[in-house]
Amino acid sequence: MAAGGGGREAALLNDECARLREGGWGGGGRATLTRARPPRPAGLGRLECVGTHKPPAGHGNVYALAVNPVDGDTLLVGCQNKGAVTMLADGTVVTTFDSGWNFAIAWSHNGELVATGRFGRPYSIQVWSVRTGELHLRLEGHTSNVMDLAFVGPGRLASASKDNSVRVFDVSGGGGRGTVVHEWKHGDWQYAVACSPGGVWLASGGDDRHVHTHDLRAPSGSGGKGIDVGSTVGSLAFRPGDANTLAAGLAR
Repeated sequence: MAAGGGGREAALLNDECARLREGGWGGGGRATLTRARPPRPAGLGRLECVGTHKPPAGHGNVYALAVNPVDGDTLLVGCQNKGAVTMLADGTVVTTFDSGWNFAIAWSHNGELVATGRFGRPYSIQVWSVRTGELHLRLEGHTSNVMDLAFVGPGRLASASKDNSVRVFDVSGGGGRGTVVHEWKHGDWQYAVACSPGGVWLASGGDDRHVHTHDLRAPSGSGGKGIDVGSTVGSLAFRPGDANTLAAGLAR
């Protein structure tokens, strides 16, 4: 039974049992109890694959994807061996980034920059120019694998890491290493990070089985609240246009 759906399904099953008790066995000497299912949400249709494309030879497995928020058509693909690439919908490779093994990638809101986080030493984050493919900034300080990235409005980038920390970097400059403007430490590895519409709240989660919310208006290291969700948090996403609704992907 899916998490959060138990109450509704149980109620539907109980109603069916009551009808069987009231109506007896009925014709044919048998009764059939069919598991009731909640109706499909309006607007949810069947998903179909419209194309399959492979990164260039030697790039290995694909571990992360992000869509250009401006054109809605260009993909940023995080790969295992030779770094990330941007690809058009027809599979054409536009730009390659020598970023190493990437579990974490992100696209800036204006589509001009992409960020990649290294899985493995030196645990750095790179910010690249989409137009030229050149390195814009190298962000250092994490002491373990970078697992997720999210741009936080203009000029700021959030990261979640296996060093138990969540950081926000100022990436508005160029040619340097950026500066940390927020940092929070938690009790275990952090796998996911997401910024709310409007850029006020930053959510994170991981092996500490909590979803943490951080007020980006507060001083660094303060303003964090945690909700115990009872399981490892693997992914997070705010509902578009709604800073009060957050979805979390949980491990069983």
